Amino acid sequence: MTNNHMRIFVEVCKTLNMSRAAENLNMTQPAVTRAIKEIESYYGIRLFERLNKGLYPTEKAKDVYYRAQAILSEYDVMEKELKNEDNTGVIRIGASISLGIYMLPPLVRRLNRELPDLEIRVLIENGAALERKLLSNDLDLAFIEGPTTNQNLQRKRIMNDELVVIASPESRLGKEVSFAEFAREPLLCREKGSISRTYIEGIFMANDLALDPLWESESSQAIINAVHENIGVSILPKKIVSPHVRTGWVKVVNIKEICLTRRDYIVLHKDKYLSDTIKHIMNIDYQTEYSKTQYMT
Repeated sequence: MTNNHMRIFVEVCKTLNMSRAAENLNMTQPAVTRAIKEIESYYGIRLFERLNKGLYPTEKAKDVYYRAQAILSEYDVMEKELKNEDNTGVIRIGASISLGIYMLPPLVRRLNRELPDLEIRVLIENGAALERKLLSNDLDLAFIEGPTTNQNLQRKRIMNDELVVIASPESRLGKEVSFAEFAREPLLCREKGSISRTYIEGIFMANDLALDPLWESESSQAIINAVHENIGVSILPKKIVSPHVRTGWVKVVNIKEICLTRRDYIVLHKDKYLSDTIKHIMNIDYQTEYSKTQYMT
């Protein structure tokens, strides 16, 4: 039974009159009669008794009628959601740790205000994990610092991001040091697979040095606290450490030869269908709205 057959059958059950059902459906009466006969013929059943010029549903028709109503109701809801996919449904957003800390909360608040019926599911992970989930379609898009290398992923730059070297207020390092001086200090790093870790590895490789961190952690806060205790130094996003610098918990150390500015991107699969919701998210002016956002970690 096609969707069209089902709608005709339900309308005939409601009106118990072929002509009136046809009028309500903007069809001809013969077309309605033919559709009912097609259903009866296909299933080998009788849906209506034609007695004394009246139309009476059989017991089978009564049973099918209630089921058909439920099916059509669900179908109409589904069709409405598909036609209105940008205001309803689910979008799955990923973010690397630092962007998940300072940028994603105000962005989600904005989207909740603009699209109140949209369910926003969030995953905050390191960059390598986010790329895997984009490739397997477990995420619709992700916010990641720095470049991606997989050819099946496309990216759009959204804003610049600055990293800084932090040390304990008790550290012997001054306000500005050479890279060689910095590299002699015990280094506290994010875990392998994180964007920050990959970025720092690139800096060390460019200076013909191997990265051999004293600490590795998934928690930026754990690293900040360890730096405070003068266990070592670290390189972390400025937006994450700025509140701690202002309170004197850690201090910033400049490296003379190194520029620690990188770029942040929206990343998605190259074959991802760009719904209006995704286009809207991609067209937000992140540099203006979120580049100065900071949160205490």
